[in-house]
Amino acid sequence: MPFLLEVSINEEKTTLAGFQEGFHVLTAMIDVMNGPAVGESVAINVSGKRRDASERLKWLSENLKIGDEIQIKVLKDGLISEPKEIKKL
Repeated sequence: MPFLLEVSINEEKTTLAGFQEGFHVLTAMIDVMNGPAVGESVAINVSGKRRDASERLKWLSENLKIGDEIQIKVLKDGLISEPKEIKKL
C-alpha cells in the first residue's frame, strides 16, 4: 500500500504527492539558505524517485515567506496530483 504526502501552505492544500503502487522514494524538504553567496531564501520542495531510478518527479517547488505555515499529512490513499515536472534519469 502506498504512502502519500498531502502538503498545505497556510491552510491551502497545494499537492498530494505519491505513487499509486510499488516501492519508491518520496521526499518533502524545506530548504533555508542564508549567506553571502546565496542570499536569503526559504523554499519547500516535494519530489520523488521511482525505485528503478528511471525518473525523478517534482510535485512542488515554492518559495516561502516569514509566517507561512506548512502542514504535511501522511495518507494511505487519495487522488494523487499530477507532477509538475518529470525528469528521465
